[in-house]
Amino acid sequence: MNQDVLVAIPTLGRAGRVKTLKNFDPPEGVYLVVDPHEEDLYQDAYPNLNLYVVPERCKIAQKRNYILKFALELNKKYVIQIDDDVERFNNWNGWSGERVSGWEALGEVIRLLKQGFPLASLSYQPYVFKGRVDVVLNQRIWCLLGIDLNVVKKENLFFDENALECEDFDFAAQLILRGYSTAFSFRYNFAPEEWKKNKGGMQTYDRKSLLLQTYNYFLEKYSEYGKVVSLHVKKNKKMEIKFDWKKLTIIGQNRLKMSNNERK
Repeated sequence: MNQDVLVAIPTLGRAGRVKTLKNFDPPEGVYLVVDPHEEDLYQDAYPNLNLYVVPERCKIAQKRNYILKFALELNKKYVIQIDDDVERFNNWNGWSGERVSGWEALGEVIRLLKQGFPLASLSYQPYVFKGRVDVVLNQRIWCLLGIDLNVVKKENLFFDENALECEDFDFAAQLILRGYSTAFSFRYNFAPEEWKKNKGGMQTYDRKSLLLQTYNYFLEKYSEYGKVVSLHVKKNKKMEIKFDWKKLTIIGQNRLKMSNNERK
């Protein structure tokens, strides 16, 4: 992997069960990012891997920020944060495609970052279907986040620690509102383990409560932009926060034009 890139897997309650690691052979250069109360558990389970122990027990948004700061301390140009329950990576081929190594798939993320996208990712496997274009701009990005650290520094932009869920959606939205474009590729996709099957991680918490708290927080945070956040309940009763990415993009581009005109 490129020396300019830090690959980090934030993990909780899954010592010995970090499925994402199976995609990286060898896993040299990959960091597991753990809470201090679980350091010994992860050290025993993965004695030959790099561990980065955050200073305190914390929720995911705060842990993601510790990763950003750690990458900046290492003078990296990019950081790729991957959830700890990714089963496999595939190249594009209609539904699932052919399995590839994590290193190959991350090469596509780095390609997008080097093209100037401050936030880049891969398609989520269940949403892959024949006929998609190679790259989609300004849509939700989650589970796998490639981030340009120069933009983090320029904008002083970090994950909102008031967001107890969907902190990755919010991070993408904040970039889009600043006039940037985010991107995810359909050339490769990733497949996380089925929701609720892998104990630990966000399953440690009452996700319904966290989601409702976050939704109400987002309603206030984004109120000046009109209705850009909504809450949906699926048939399986699972709730989901959705952003109006098209509207956010229009607002962000208009704000960018106004800012450029003021400079003139």
